[in-house]
Amino acid sequence: MTMSSPRSFSPLLATCLALALLLCAAASAQGLRVLPAALPEGDPKDMTHRLLRAEARRKFDEWREERDALKTVGAITAWQQRLRARFVEALGGFPKRTPLRPRIVGVVERPRYRVEKVTFESQPGFMVTGALFLPRSDRHPGPWPGVLVPCGHSREGKGSDFYQRACALLAINGMAAFIFDPVDQGERVQLLDEQGHARMWGTKAHTHSGVGSILLGTNTATYEVWDAMRCLDYMESRPDIDRNRLGCMGNSGGGTQTAYLMALDDRIKAASPSCYITNLYERILDLGPQDAEQNIFGQLAWRMDHADYLAMRAPTPVLICAATRDFFHIQGTWDSFRTAKRLFSTLGHPERVDLVEHDGKHGYARPLREAAVRWMLRWLAGRDEHVTEPPDLKVLDQQEILCTATGQVMKESGARSIYDLQRAHLGRLEKARPPLTRALCREVAGIRPLEAIPPLRVVHRREAEGVEDLELVHLSDGAGLHLPLVIGKSPVSAKGPPVLLAHEGGLEAAFADGGPARRWMKEGRTVCVVDVRGVGETRQTGQRYHRGQGQDGIDVYMAYLLGRSYVGMRAEDMLATARWLTAETDADAVALHGTGALTVPALHAAFVEPELIRSLTLTSPPPSWSEVVRSGQAMNQLQNAVHGGLRAYRLEDLRR
Repeated sequence: MTMSSPRSFSPLLATCLALALLLCAAASAQGLRVLPAALPEGDPKDMTHRLLRAEARRKFDEWREERDALKTVGAITAWQQRLRARFVEALGGFPKRTPLRPRIVGVVERPRYRVEKVTFESQPGFMVTGALFLPRSDRHPGPWPGVLVPCGHSREGKGSDFYQRACALLAINGMAAFIFDPVDQGERVQLLDEQGHARMWGTKAHTHSGVGSILLGTNTATYEVWDAMRCLDYMESRPDIDRNRLGCMGNSGGGTQTAYLMALDDRIKAASPSCYITNLYERILDLGPQDAEQNIFGQLAWRMDHADYLAMRAPTPVLICAATRDFFHIQGTWDSFRTAKRLFSTLGHPERVDLVEHDGKHGYARPLREAAVRWMLRWLAGRDEHVTEPPDLKVLDQQEILCTATGQVMKESGARSIYDLQRAHLGRLEKARPPLTRALCREVAGIRPLEAIPPLRVVHRREAEGVEDLELVHLSDGAGLHLPLVIGKSPVSAKGPPVLLAHEGGLEAAFADGGPARRWMKEGRTVCVVDVRGVGETRQTGQRYHRGQGQDGIDVYMAYLLGRSYVGMRAEDMLATARWLTAETDADAVALHGTGALTVPALHAAFVEPELIRSLTLTSPPPSWSEVVRSGQAMNQLQNAVHGGLRAYRLEDLRR
């Protein structure tokens, strides 16, 4: 196996060369389109998405059958235990509890409540910034019930006006409320530039750190849930908060955190997720998978939907807050509510799950905040009262609620980032990695044995128009997978095994003047260039995954929800094509060449089938998995990530 990479050029020269290559490609690759504009199933560019949606549909049918079968208390209890264990496994488990080292760094007085600004370490050096809203003891003697309020995706984090209002309303009504900054929001931005400004924040940053998490077999959600659990630890440690009366309520991304926490932590006695709960199978897949922490590995495959977050700890009281015109589809919200309601009823407590719908858009509107506070008051304080938010309620400004002098924890001495924690995790894995086998690689990457991969058949073939020695071939497995390829035959006698080229630029780039396919043909080699899924003629154009992970992000995460990897699926495309090519050319094996992002699946394909792929060359490979984690630079690397890959092997191990 050999590897090569392009030399560096000046920006002007590089631009000129790029334009020249494009012109050459256009001139020399005319007539190279293989697939028709419309396949029997639809547009070729939607092929991968259609295949994944069809698989998700089958899993949804299995999910519905499984839920319909839960008819007894015993069956529900056993199901709850199994699902919670699988949920924790998919998150990669949680770290050991370490000293919190809490500090009250400031106090702000308001007429109706007071705020203590708090910092603690959820892991050594991993600082959490929060604000504890407390009732006036002369009006509400303690110890008080405590409510955790995770933030949604606001840049200000705990400083957001409507999240503070929810906390203040809780305090006014006799409950302590703790709000904290999630990772990459508020004071907890993890990547700062030389001037101390955020390189990225919120959903984009969550997905950026999510790539390293995937490789390590964890999730951005793992860090968020653990932070929330440590917040509960802090609340339990305070004598003025009743540790037996703890709840959780949050909106949007805070609704996600609330859903997870109420499912996994027995200390939560009442919960209210807002503007999040819908129907994963039928609604979220229409909207598109969200950022990293909202995608749990394999949850479509092992059947965990939004209704299950509600019922995983039933009959713990849960109030769903929803908005009619939310992008989280309201019909899906009602579908999940109905499923949970039936399970709560079977357990004898139908009154403990309810739904409030506000005729508005996505956001923690006042009616939803008031409803959530009423729910907490009912189940944590035993008071069923009408709660309204005072019109003159004032909250803290951005400066008042800061817990650090600089406004960012990563400027504090000794602070560790999520990327530091990932590097430490990688170091532990390096010492405990099992021996590498082909079976292990197949299992982790999701590559089936060659005999289990459906064979490809020729749908149509023809000579390329106006281009000598090129044949266009349309292959299909008969189940919706269509692969276009072009075979280039040398005018001189063939030398060596046929070359199978997987070029990230597609057929046209491979056969452009001076392209790799042309070079091999001049050397007397038969060259087959294939567009694996998501490349060339099957490359998506309508998807816009706005979190810095390229064109394929939506389909990559849909595969992730199904427990699959894009790497594994593309490796199977290469293996199926290689098998067809050996039969077509009467060869024993092929020489595989991958470029760019396709070097990662090519490496996997060659490793698991060394008899079929006799040699391998890689051009311009992306950073290795270990490099991605060590550098913390994961832009456009989602498509190359395999869940738990670094638990089992490194790409360097496959190369050797």
